[in-house]
Amino acid sequence: MATDLEFGVRISVPGVDISKPGAAVLPVQRFNSILRESSDEKLRIEGTDRGYVVKGDRSEFKLPAENPDEFPNVAAFKEEKYHIVAAPLFREIVTRTEFATDLESSRYALGGVLLEMERLEDPRRGD
Repeated sequence: MATDLEFGVRISVPGVDISKPGAAVLPVQRFNSILRESSDEKLRIEGTDRGYVVKGDRSEFKLPAENPDEFPNVAAFKEEKYHIVAAPLFREIVTRTEFATDLESSRYALGGVLLEMERLEDPRRGD
């Protein structure tokens, strides 16, 4: 789950082993850099009194702590109809459209990109 306190995203990541359930608030820029640059096959996230430690076989990173209880819950998705988009395709969609956003304007509508999806008929299936 990710949120900037205005918008929330819930993502399922296969292959994650959880030894002890819990919640952690990690700084996205630093954590993303660790995930991108790490050559370790597996990383562990451990909570301490002073923050979080991300450990690999050959690396260790210390990250500051934030209280997860101070962040809003992202509502569960209960819709019956939805679209599944592969991560590389979604990344390409965002990359090709983000130039059109205006991050300095006070007009909220100019700071985002509208994504509209529709089901196309598949002639092979007789839809």
